[in-house]
Amino acid sequence: ITSIFLFDKHKKKEYEQLNAENQKEKTKDELEKKSADDIAADSPNPDIISSNIEREQQEFRERVRNRLNKNIHRTGSSTDN
Repeated sequence: ITSIFLFDKHKKKEYEQLNAENQKEKTKDELEKKSADDIAADSPNPDIISSNIEREQQEFRERVRNRLNKNIHRTGSSTDN
């Protein structure tokens, strides 16, 4: 009887772990589908998150702009001659 109890307890623990992993994946999938603005709106501090999102977007744009400018100048232009 003890071995059956321990086996059931072990199976229950495995089931709970699997269920927790599935829930974590489901939550992750839901978050990936949400827009940044929706995530910010759902948070307890939407102003802080929104300003962080805007800052990150601006930094990303600046990095892309710098990379494009660097690539343009690296290949040279017809005005360089």
